[in-house]
Amino acid sequence: MKHFPKYYKYTCIVYNVYALMQYLLYASDEQLKKTFFYLVHPGSFDADMVKRLGAAKWVYYVSDESMWKQRLGILFKYRWRIRRTTIYAQDCHWMASWLIGNSKYIYLEDSPKCISLVRPEVDFIKFPPRTKLGIPMVWKYGTVFGHPAGTNQQCINRLLTQDIDIQSQYVRGKAYEKVDHLELWNKASDWKKSYILKVYDINNEVLSRLEKFQIWFLSSPLKEDANMTDEEIVQLYTPYFAEYQKQGLVIKPHPRDKFDYEKYFPQALVLKSRAPMQLLSEMLKIKVKQAVTICSSAVSSFDENETQVIRLGAKIHPKIMAAYGDR
Repeated sequence: MKHFPKYYKYTCIVYNVYALMQYLLYASDEQLKKTFFYLVHPGSFDADMVKRLGAAKWVYYVSDESMWKQRLGILFKYRWRIRRTTIYAQDCHWMASWLIGNSKYIYLEDSPKCISLVRPEVDFIKFPPRTKLGIPMVWKYGTVFGHPAGTNQQCINRLLTQDIDIQSQYVRGKAYEKVDHLELWNKASDWKKSYILKVYDINNEVLSRLEKFQIWFLSSPLKEDANMTDEEIVQLYTPYFAEYQKQGLVIKPHPRDKFDYEKYFPQALVLKSRAPMQLLSEMLKIKVKQAVTICSSAVSSFDENETQVIRLGAKIHPKIMAAYGDR
């Protein structure tokens, strides 16, 4: 499908599969057909998913040596097209902010109720953009990157799953629209539902296999975020998985999680689809007896009256605590 700016009226910039799902559910059928997608994280997506989306470009950081060439390419190849469209975007990744440039945009949620988890000491860049330090850093990261999660003046609206008055002080009083993903799914056309399932590579065969397992483990990308080795991860998981595998365990890796679960835990079913847990549990109604995680926000999609949710917590390992804080 050709990248032709006169045809595409909307731009969707995302770096994880949850925000992509939110946009797919929120946009009308006509809007989806006139949307060009930019996927800006190499770990969250794969080439097949890009193809299934159709009008999409995989744009991500390659190497330090090519950084300046890549930014110039974005500036001249993509940004002039994007600025002519209505932009929906996740804004925390520097590549996303570079694509947004100085354009107005609508914020897509990183994860359920994520704004309440904003940590300014980690997520905000503390220098003002118009200082001697700020000017080169804006060139490096983009003007939005220093104030992500819709906390900057370029963000004109925010799609959120929780009322803003009980979220972060950094967005209190700003424009937002509360969205209910399940309601959007129930109102979606057959075409949209089929398109979403195709994008996430979900079919009846996958669903029928999952119905046989009632215990799910929702992982976090510990190698990537917490710099843990395979040996440390195996040592961490083995006591828990040894018991869970006896009852039938599904492991749902985080899209950025590169740990080889099939190698170390062959008795478990490792889910290949990158579908968000919210799509599987809330919309497709997959029954889960017990959901276990260290600190994945995806467990918030479960009705705890029907599913026993076990949160092991980041304190389970010092490296995880250092990476994620006390979650």
